[in-house]
This record gives sequence, C-alpha cells and structure tokens, in this order.
Amino acid sequence: MPRTDTRFLSFAFAGADLLLDLDAKGTVTFALGATANLADVPDHQLVGQSWTALIDPDDHILLAALFESLGTGARFGPVQVRLAVKRADGTPASGFVRACRLPVDEDRIACTLTRLDMAVEEGPQDGARDKVSQLLEGEAFADMAADLARRVDTLDPPASMTLIDLPNLAAVQGRLSEVAGEQLVRMIGRFMSVVAIGGQAAGRLSPTRFGVVHQGPPTGLSSQITAFSRRIDPSGQGLTVRHADVALASEGSAGVDAVRAIRYVINSFADESVDDPTKDLATSFESKVHETATTMAWFKEVIRAGDFDLAFQPVVMIESGLVHHFEILARFRGGKSPFETIQFAEQVGIIDGFDHAVCERAFEYLRNANDSALSLSINISGLSLQNPMFVTRVLRLLETNQDLKRRMEFEITESSRLSDLPAVDKIIQAFRERGVRVSLDDFGSGAASFQYLQALTVDCVKIDGAYIRRLGKSHRDDAMLRGIVSLSHDPGIGTVAEMVETEEQLRAIKALGIEWAQGWLYGKATGEPVILNRAGQPIPRPLPAKPGANGHARPSGRISRAGATPKPL
Repeated sequence: MPRTDTRFLSFAFAGADLLLDLDAKGTVTFALGATANLADVPDHQLVGQSWTALIDPDDHILLAALFESLGTGARFGPVQVRLAVKRADGTPASGFVRACRLPVDEDRIACTLTRLDMAVEEGPQDGARDKVSQLLEGEAFADMAADLARRVDTLDPPASMTLIDLPNLAAVQGRLSEVAGEQLVRMIGRFMSVVAIGGQAAGRLSPTRFGVVHQGPPTGLSSQITAFSRRIDPSGQGLTVRHADVALASEGSAGVDAVRAIRYVINSFADESVDDPTKDLATSFESKVHETATTMAWFKEVIRAGDFDLAFQPVVMIESGLVHHFEILARFRGGKSPFETIQFAEQVGIIDGFDHAVCERAFEYLRNANDSALSLSINISGLSLQNPMFVTRVLRLLETNQDLKRRMEFEITESSRLSDLPAVDKIIQAFRERGVRVSLDDFGSGAASFQYLQALTVDCVKIDGAYIRRLGKSHRDDAMLRGIVSLSHDPGIGTVAEMVETEEQLRAIKALGIEWAQGWLYGKATGEPVILNRAGQPIPRPLPAKPGANGHARPSGRISRAGATPKPL
C-alpha cells in the first residue's frame, strides 16, 4: 500500500485534529489537519520541525520513552499530554496523543494529536486519587479492578492486571530534589495511565507499589519506567522494577465473593511488610483468590451456625474497684486467631454479619443471665456502622429488647476508617437515644482519632493500650496521653485505660484522672463474666455497680483532674 494511503488510513482511524509522520529522529516529515488549536503555524510549516515543538517540555520525556518502546506493528494511546499551545489563562492546553509504527515502514511513526477540550474523555472518573501520581488510591483501584474482573467476559481482548513493586523508589527520590522526586512519581502514573483501560484503571496501592488493569500485554511498561528513572536520576542507577502479570479471568470470577476475594488479594499486595510481593504471584494469584473465597465461605458458615464462643473481660471503676461492665470478645473454634479472623472479615467486607450475630448472642446472654447487675459491651466495626442494613437490624434488635438495652454498650472500633462522619454521628445518636452507651475503641491508635472526637458525640473513649504500656518511658507519649484525657474530659466524655497490667500503671492512670481500667490486673477474658481477686481466685458474679440517675451504672463521687466531671458511662 502506498505510504500516502496508509497516512490517510491512520488519519481516518484516529479521527484526530492533526496527523503527523515522524522519522527516526522525531522530525516531522508530513503534517495534515487543523493546527489552529494545536500550533501557531499551518500544518505544512510543521514539516522539518521536531515533534517536541507541539508538546509542553514537561511531557517530552514521557513521549520520548513511549516512542522508543513502540515496536513494529504496535500502537499506544490515547495518552493525555500538555500541549505547547496555551489556554487563555496562560496554562498549557491538554490533548490526546495516539501513535503506531506501521510494518510497511519501521523507521517512521504515525502520530495523531487531538485537543482535549474538543474530545470526549474516556473511562470512569470517580475514585479517590493519590495527589502526586494522580492514580487511584489503593482501595479505589482494588474496587475498579474487582469490578472489571466481574465483567471480564465482556472485554475483548480480555483484561489482565500488572502489579508493580518499586522497592528503591524512596532511595531514588532521596537523591533528587523534592520537585524532581514528585515528577518521577507523576511520570510513573502517566506511563501506567497509557496502558490502563480507559486511561483510568491504574492505582498507587502504597508508596512503592502500583497496579494497572489493561487489555493485552502492557508492552514495555517496566522498561519505560526504568528508562525514564535513569534519565531523571543523576546517579544513573534508576528504579528497580519488579512486576507480576496476572489474569483477572478465572472460574467463578463474576461471583460476589470472588470479586471480594480479588479485592482482598490486591490490597494484600500493598502490605509493605512483605519484602517481594511479586514473587510467584503470576502463578499463585488465582489460588490466592480461591483460598480467600474459601475462607470467606467458612466465616459465613460460622455466622450462620453461631459456631463461635464469647469471652468476658471486666472493665473496673478505678475509684471504687467495682466492676462496671464486661467487654465481650469473640473466640473462634479450631484455634483460629480472633484478631486475624476479625481483621480478615473487615478487609473482605463481611464483618457486618458477624457483628450482628454477636449483638444477638449478647442480648440472649443478658436475657438468660440470673444477674440484673450485669452489663456488657460489644465491639462494632466502623465498616458495619456504615452499612444501612446492619444499622436497621441492630435498631430492630434494640426495639425487641427494651428492658435490656440500657445494660448494653457499643464500642466502635477504629480498624476501618469512618468516611461520612456526620452520617455516622446520626447513627450513634440513634443508639444513645435508645439508651445504649457508645464508646470509641482503641482511641489514639489511628491518625483519625482526634477527628472522630471532634465530629462524634460519644459517652466514652477507650485509650489504646500502647499508651498505657509505655507510661513513664516516653515523654512524648505521656504528653499525648495527658492530652487525650484532657480533650475527653472537657466535653464530659469518660475515659477507659486498656491493657492495665501492673499496680504502677494503675496509680499512674488514676493520677491522670482516668476513671475506668481494663486489663490483666483485673482479669483476663474468660468464658463467664467473673473477675479474679488478688489471690487469683474467681469471684462467681460481678460486684454490683451503683446505678446513675439515668439508669446507667456509674461510679460515684469521682473527681476529674481536668476540672470537669465526665459523663457517666
């Protein structure tokens, strides 16, 4: 086919504003199209110029790397770039670049340009994004990848996924200026967007780990990242790139549990405590997904059959030494770790069913217990609290247990970040209006704790045990602990110290004004709500706590060092 015919074929196929033909040096040998929005000269005057005259300098390296990696018969695009031409406000205009290297003339590249504000942007735009790379954040990418896996049969060619680890990214950035370091990450994001489905299905899963879902093989992606990083890294070492290419299509991949399992495995890849997450992943990805789905099925059966036990740990009023209530802790049969099992259920999104099952079991226990002084607290995941169906079921449970609900407390765990705080606070107030106390568990363990304290009206905060264990060992931690107590007491919120194990710790937290304590000093979690005396002998029933005016059990006559009397639990 004559070269002119192939040019017009490319032009018709691309439907672009401008068609360029580039030689091996990147010089324009042919130009055709409307240049008013792309250049300051007519198309024929572009001949003899470098393609770089049309592109903003910040994107020269990106396109140069893409052109260099373009094999015979291969193509790329659309790639979003900044153009040399400016908008009315003086900022670079944006455009799409597509390119192909035709087999009839391997030394030349056919390239098209389309101004972005005259084109339809491709792919979904929703999802939280990393500020530097502009890629989807980890959870948003995992959601998109799992959704594409669910629809994989509708994609032709089939979708596959590349997970990338850049173990020395921080070291390379450390050799660069702050601006150059950010440019490096930004360009990595651009490379991934080139091959991503719709230009959107790419994510930064952690500071050094990335993922991209694409159709067909991601030609040259690793080599492009390496080549670019060597250009920008003064030492010339560049980035170490480790990657695993995995197929999203598998038997049963369209099921809800399989989609959740895929999301879980992707999120596990982001765990930077694992040295090389790409090792054997290409061959083990499907088996990991299957294993995850199998564990999910086991956990759902545990919920359905109620195949778990309850353990009870006392929460004691420091001033009087009387038991205030018992926290309920789940125990799984067969030696399954409670912490790991609960964490897994949260990460795959099925914790709400278990939280509801524990609520039902707790009310059943109170109903059958021959002890009117017994009060219990239940852990509820932040994820469950953001599930409308779970909230509806719990409110219904409270309505059917009117005589018991004031002996119940919900502890909101911070293991999963709360997103819509105003909506969550409405739910908390709905619980409190029905007589249920609400606490924030493990307070201070996460970055959002103080944000929660400001946005949510609760009865109590349970201070993370790490602060108690480090009491007197770190001036900074001690100052943080004093701040937590002060910030809680000022609005009248009670405080509980977790992991209290020694008399010395007890004296220290009492001096700080903390009202309640929980930990091995008062007893480990046991199968019945009992406490141990100092001789280690069990006391068969809890000591009665004095009822408050509102019907809640509370200590009497306590004094807060913050100068205010906190609300009773």
